[in-house]
Amino acid sequence: MLLAGALLAFYLHQDVKGQVLSQFNESQLLIAQQAAGHIESYFDARSQDIRYLSSLTSLQHLDAKMMPEDVQATFTRLKTMYVKDIVVLDATGQVVYSTAGDAIGSDNAGSDIAAWARKPVNKGTVRLVLEKSDTQVTSATGEGLKPPSPRFFLVTPLYQEPRAGGVPGTGGTFAGMLLLTVDLEMLAEGALGFTPTSLHPLRIWAMDADGTLLLQSEHPEMVLRSIRGRQEACNQCHVSFDYAEKMLTAKQGTLEYQLIGRPSKVAAFAPMTVEGVSWIVVVNAPTDEITGFIRTNSIETLGLFGVVGIVVGFTFLSAYRNRAEANYRTIFDTANDAIFVFDAATGAIVDVNRKMSEMYGYTRDEALHLTVRDLSAGVAPHTPERALELVREAVAGTPQLFEWVAKDRAGRLFWVEVNLRRAIIEEHDRLLAIVRDVAERKRAEQQIRERHESQKTLNALLRLGLEDMTREELLHHALTLVLHNTWPVTAGVGAVFLVDESTGELVLEAHNGIDRHILERCARVPLGHCLCGRVASSGQALYCGGIDDRHEITYPDISPHGHYCIPIVAGETVLGVLNVYLAAGHPQDAAEEEFLGSFASTLAGIIVRKRAEQSLRAADEQLREQATLVKLGEMAAVVAHEVRNPLAGVRGAIQVIGHRLPPGGKDAAVIGEITARLDALDELMKDLLLFARPPQVRPVPVDIMALAKETSALVGQDPTVRDVRFEIEGSASAVMADPQLLQIVLLNLFLNAAHAMHGSGTIRTVVAVGDRVCRISVADTGPGIPPEIMDRIFAPFFTTKSRGTGLGLSTAKRLVESHHGCISVESPPEGGTIVTIELPRGQQAHS
Repeated sequence: MLLAGALLAFYLHQDVKGQVLSQFNESQLLIAQQAAGHIESYFDARSQDIRYLSSLTSLQHLDAKMMPEDVQATFTRLKTMYVKDIVVLDATGQVVYSTAGDAIGSDNAGSDIAAWARKPVNKGTVRLVLEKSDTQVTSATGEGLKPPSPRFFLVTPLYQEPRAGGVPGTGGTFAGMLLLTVDLEMLAEGALGFTPTSLHPLRIWAMDADGTLLLQSEHPEMVLRSIRGRQEACNQCHVSFDYAEKMLTAKQGTLEYQLIGRPSKVAAFAPMTVEGVSWIVVVNAPTDEITGFIRTNSIETLGLFGVVGIVVGFTFLSAYRNRAEANYRTIFDTANDAIFVFDAATGAIVDVNRKMSEMYGYTRDEALHLTVRDLSAGVAPHTPERALELVREAVAGTPQLFEWVAKDRAGRLFWVEVNLRRAIIEEHDRLLAIVRDVAERKRAEQQIRERHESQKTLNALLRLGLEDMTREELLHHALTLVLHNTWPVTAGVGAVFLVDESTGELVLEAHNGIDRHILERCARVPLGHCLCGRVASSGQALYCGGIDDRHEITYPDISPHGHYCIPIVAGETVLGVLNVYLAAGHPQDAAEEEFLGSFASTLAGIIVRKRAEQSLRAADEQLREQATLVKLGEMAAVVAHEVRNPLAGVRGAIQVIGHRLPPGGKDAAVIGEITARLDALDELMKDLLLFARPPQVRPVPVDIMALAKETSALVGQDPTVRDVRFEIEGSASAVMADPQLLQIVLLNLFLNAAHAMHGSGTIRTVVAVGDRVCRISVADTGPGIPPEIMDRIFAPFFTTKSRGTGLGLSTAKRLVESHHGCISVESPPEGGTIVTIELPRGQQAHS
């Protein structure tokens, strides 16, 4: 009986040992998959970082001033993520900057990496590189020198793009290389951070698809050696490398292997791919550390069986199983990732670990009653239907790895990475879901994308500033650029206002998608009024998530929306306001405000430069015009002396002859026609002299309303315009001006308007007097001015009339400018012409 008990104990020992190893293998494989996924995700994120850095203009042009600042800003964040150094090399292979500072000046021109980077086909790509150091390092444990550690880094070429836009294109000039050095050993340890080392002393190593060791912390001297090109020294430990060949063939699984004179090990291995390079990540532990307690307990059990027999053996069978289950549960519950165990046939949750409860907020008992619908966001594409499709594919034998928006008990949505695979657990068909919270990673990726998008947008804006276009075209294109970018997400509606220094108002200069009600009400906005006026007055950005009491300009049934209102500031001067519409309820985001502030500042610099260019062109044009007018004035003086005086004599003689002729005869009519033509020539001489040599302005207080009424009455006496109706409105207020010269201006405008309407229609004059400027608008109901001649209407001697000197508008412009004012003309699409005169009100304008 004792022999039977001993045999049973041995059988039970073997049975429990097999179960423990099976459960451990499954747990170990999960750990290997998680470690491989962690390393793969890490390198994906760092690849994005190095691509972002390579897009910066300061690195592309090796800007000694800006490059250290840009690199250090990124390194400050990455040095907590196993990044040891960021190195910049120029086109010759020389190190020009390093965050560690110990490699500057070193030459790498002849390296394989330099040759790779110079090939145009590799532009924009990232390569993983592992180099072995020739220098031994001191052991931290005091064991003397230890083998040199390999150096692992990511590298990408640098290409110079145009200064105005650093986004890589198809061209560019090779400028150098960018290296990002990674502490691979620390990264590997971090990948195992979710496994309690008190249970089993895990070790991690990795090799590429060709069998070359990339990581081996126990034997760093083996790194970069291939298992297929083994050396004599390898035979001291390895009988063969069949176990490694099996890993390379199977890609994923578990196996046992043993080195010469060392305990056997259990290894789990899983694949990963980064930048087109495939690795096998291996996690192993000594077999005795896993099954040792079974051997100890079996010896104790045999002794007990000698005393109490077979019945007690069954008791210890239960003890073995309980301890194995407890060991498996400890591994299961101490993982850093949430783990779900589903019934593969029904899809029901049959087990979860402790991390699942922490991540989702449900107790284990509550989780067993949940469905996929309870754990998903439910918003496409993260719907329960899509989740079930992925589950079916995993049950069919195809492992699934995907990102998902999950939902916890409180309804919070967060990003996770899900690894689905089918497994047999205790002879049951199960589906394992390993869920990792990747919210921080997604936020980091989003920040990288946002920085990249903002850099692209600012570069595109700088390119716009270099193009030959008017200020109005520039503002329109700039507004389109910021409203229709992939980030930040706006409502696609917005406007740019610029400050009118003469009136102290905001003027709507460019808009996109603004409805007609707002266009009418916001054409001019006083400073301090409504959202944009407040921003222009304070110089501070403003956010609102909806329509509130700060929206002083509104109308019934206005659509709900929010705003970012950003001041356009140059130095301490507010030039205008950028108004971006948001969807109602859009949350305030500091990164969005920072980007829009940078956009507005860049736009301000371009506006200042455009104004300077415009001023230079205007000054140059004015100099040429003045030179022309000087010559014209000299010619006018000659004409007045040589032509006008003789004309007066001729007219007098013709009148004498006319008096001698019988009235009513044919000859008398001819004399009258000659006199009229001579009078027309005299008027032309007067117009020419007035344009070429306008009299000096003698300002006195003038009531513009009264002057406009007086001039309209004078024009109304002309029988050809008797069907023209004059409307004059506004406020009476004195303006310092020369009434005679100003009446000539109004007379020209009224006559031009009447002739454009062919003597029938309405001329509406509006006088608006502000603190510093008086604005006079004269609008007619004629057909308007064709766009093709709009640029020529103020040119001397240009006219569309069959009879006329072409000096009316050019003379009006000269007289208005002599008052230090300005005159402009617009012709709306619906017809008519509006001429606007702006005159300074004060006496100092004429000093």
